This record gives sequence, structure tokens and C-alpha cells, in this order.
Amino acid sequence: CIELVPEHLEAHFNLGNLLEEEGHEAEALEHYLAAFRANPQHPDLQVNMALLYEKLGRTDRAERHWRRYLQLDASGPWADVARRRLSHSGPPEPES
Repeated sequence: CIELVPEHLEAHFNLGNLLEEEGHEAEALEHYLAAFRANPQHPDLQVNMALLYEKLGRTDRAERHWRRYLQLDASGPWADVARRRLSHSGPPEPES
């Protein structure tokens, strides 16, 4: 699918999930970033990116995606998790 439609959001998202589950975090991140370029407004993608960035120790990036998730879906299934994660971080960084 990605070969036919390189900007296919769901294909990159699903492949990223599979790669992350298999322990290939760097490759998973590449596919999440491709999905993000296709649609930065996808709430579930924000969650996956935040969790992966946390796993990689990149909390600044994780916090941005938790905040973005809350902007997109403040009452969604991950909203409480996002708020808890953000409450353990420092003050919000200015949006750029």
C-alpha cells in the first residue's frame, strides 16, 4: 500500500505500530512521522508518538504530542493519561 500511495496515513500508522511492537523503535518513528506528515490532526497518532517518544527518552517531544492530543480530543479515551503525563512534566513550552 505504501508503495502505491506513499502518503497513506493508515498504512504508515499500522506499520509503525507493528514495528514498535517488534522492538524496532527507530523504524516505527519513521512511519509515525510519515503518517504525521499525511495528517497531523489524527488523535491516535498523537498518542502513539507520545508513547514512543517517552520510550526513547525524548520527553520534550512526548509532551508536545500529549498536548496536541488534548487539543484534538480533550475527552477522548487517552485524555486522562495525557493529563497525568503532562502533570509530571514541567511548565508547557510555547507553541511554535
